[in-house]
Amino acid sequence: MKIFTCIGLCFVLFLTMFWMEPEVKYYVSYEVTWDSKVKGKGEIDPENTYYFNYYKIFYDDGEVIRIEDYCLGKLKNRYGGNAPISTFEYLSNNRIKIMCRDKDGNLVRGYYGYVYQIQEVDLKEKTKTEYYYDINGKGVVNSYGNYNTRYYFDDQGRTLKVEFLDKDGNLRELDSGIAMKTYSYDNGTTTLKHFGTDKKIKAKPDGIAQFIIKRNENNQIVEAKFLDVHSKLKNDPEGVAIYKYIWNDKGNLLEIQSYGEDGKLIRHSVAILKSEYNEKNQLIKAYYLDHNRNLNKNGRAIVLHKYNEKGQIIEIRILDYKKELIKEGPAIIERKYNEQGQRIEEIYYNYRKEIIKHDKLD
Repeated sequence: MKIFTCIGLCFVLFLTMFWMEPEVKYYVSYEVTWDSKVKGKGEIDPENTYYFNYYKIFYDDGEVIRIEDYCLGKLKNRYGGNAPISTFEYLSNNRIKIMCRDKDGNLVRGYYGYVYQIQEVDLKEKTKTEYYYDINGKGVVNSYGNYNTRYYFDDQGRTLKVEFLDKDGNLRELDSGIAMKTYSYDNGTTTLKHFGTDKKIKAKPDGIAQFIIKRNENNQIVEAKFLDVHSKLKNDPEGVAIYKYIWNDKGNLLEIQSYGEDGKLIRHSVAILKSEYNEKNQLIKAYYLDHNRNLNKNGRAIVLHKYNEKGQIIEIRILDYKKELIKEGPAIIERKYNEQGQRIEEIYYNYRKEIIKHDKLD
């Protein structure tokens, strides 16, 4: 009897070691480190997941083996496409195979144009190379237009350079005309530059060749600036060359100011977006102002948010500079939620409070 007991105990231990269920955690978002490690951000209680769009991450012995994307409680890719599941297979020599799967677990072409990718990490050189494949294992271009992508990192794990490559590992221009990007860092300022296959600085079709972001001591963006190949201010497609951001001590964004290539507040559109919050730090009013800080006279001038006791927006009102409901387009948007806190309906009204659109959300 003791022999059978020992055999049974050994069998249970074997099952425990080799057939344990994977650990599962729930996060609002996640990030991927330079060496392809997945780190969840904003862990949430599984009992409260219906309040969020979230990621369900599965672990085996500390390694991520599966990520599921949930929107409004349903397995669904929030960025589009039909691949809300990613699975991970760990190969030799610091290589990871990441596969795109549909909600039934079948391999499919994902949002970025490939069925699976292999990430190859060089821990010594601090580089990571991504290779993209179709379902038959043939190399393919991703949705940006390149076969492979190679990343270079500094000792802090920050990106220094990104190269877009062809099948043979040579620089290849993306659809945007860019073949390489570089990043530099200086006391809270990050500078991004674009290059062609000749490794000379190059502008994208919109004329922008450089992008500079400045952050404050709280890591909040305080300025974003666009430059051409000659390091001169260049307007983005919205006609703005500089965006400035003003924050309060509670972390609320108070203003976004838009400047043109002349360094002055723009005149052709809204120059300042000013926000107002209640005691719960909920956005309750947004003012659209011109360069003289007067209410915008072309379209929306004030947007009002109304909340329920759960902190969900239940009504949005859009007013003109006369503080009346705007005459063109939706003037009132009403939102409805189910008992789990998921948004299930949006009803759009015109200024006469007539329904012009009624969406029932999945």
